[in-house]
Amino acid sequence: MALENLQVLWLLDNHFSGTIPTQLASLPYLTDIQLAHNNFSGTFPSKSFENSTSLDHLVMTDNPLLVGNVSLLCGTIEDIQVDSRMIVCSCCVCCGRT
Repeated sequence: MALENLQVLWLLDNHFSGTIPTQLASLPYLTDIQLAHNNFSGTFPSKSFENSTSLDHLVMTDNPLLVGNVSLLCGTIEDIQVDSRMIVCSCCVCCGRT
């Protein structure tokens, strides 16, 4: 894969649409994914990211058509930022909800 050494992926505020590619989870050095302020839709592929050992930051705020459950990632990813109206998280701590 040509992007295998990618460490940071910031795609903020680009009006991207469609689903989030599961292949992002297979990038071994990726530490920071910023997908906020886009039009991503569908279900966030949490299962694909649950074994990611390098990912520290995942930001997906302001993607009104994105749904899913990030509770699998709590404790694995240090900083998860999501909108409470679009992502269901049973642990609440990672999303800042109480």
